[in-house]
Amino acid sequence: MDRITRKDLKTDHFVTTVGHTLEGLSQHRREVKRYAIIGAVVLAVILAAVSFFRWRAAERAEALSAYFQVMEAPVVPAGTTSGKSFATEDEKQKGIEQAVTDLLAKHPGSNEAAVAVYFRGTDHAEKGDLAKALSDLDLAISTGNSDTKALANFAKSGVLRAQGKKDEAETVLRAVLANPGRMILKEQAALSLAELIQQSKPEEALKLLEPLRTEEGVVQRSASKLYSEIVVRRERAAAK
Repeated sequence: MDRITRKDLKTDHFVTTVGHTLEGLSQHRREVKRYAIIGAVVLAVILAAVSFFRWRAAERAEALSAYFQVMEAPVVPAGTTSGKSFATEDEKQKGIEQAVTDLLAKHPGSNEAAVAVYFRGTDHAEKGDLAKALSDLDLAISTGNSDTKALANFAKSGVLRAQGKKDEAETVLRAVLANPGRMILKEQAALSLAELIQQSKPEEALKLLEPLRTEEGVVQRSASKLYSEIVVRRERAAAK
């Protein structure tokens, strides 16, 4: 048997170590390359998704803009304006309904569709069709973002109040007061709640109105007037 010297051992160890190292680096490079490819694919997917969602968002915004154009179109005799118009109010209502239907069909569950439904609901409320108004407002509440939800809830409280459902209206208004979003003034929600409960809960109504009396504008004037009315009514009741 040939004698294996210490030098041979060192040499063999060096060769083995280097071999393993080179093999490891080669494997590492393959893994790095593989993960780099995976990362590139994932990035491409993300960028494609972002582009898609931006395109869809732009599409929804365009559809909502078209809906607003129908809503704002005047009712005038044909040929009297170069912009979008309707010859009769009935034609305009059909145009609005078609615009809402298109939004709901093309972009179901979107906030843009919820906004359109919200406006349709308020239109129903103005015309006295409270059942249809509630149906639309509930849809807007369930599918809209926080701002649209607050708007729809605020409108819903008015419809419920008109139906004589004060307890339900109070519950909805309290939800708006807790989360008014960016479209509803918290002061306006507080004033509306105070108006609703002024008879059943006058003390709470006064607490809601107290800070509003220092505000400026319509809210301040309305709050001060209602505050005085509640105080006078309470004093008269106490004097009996």
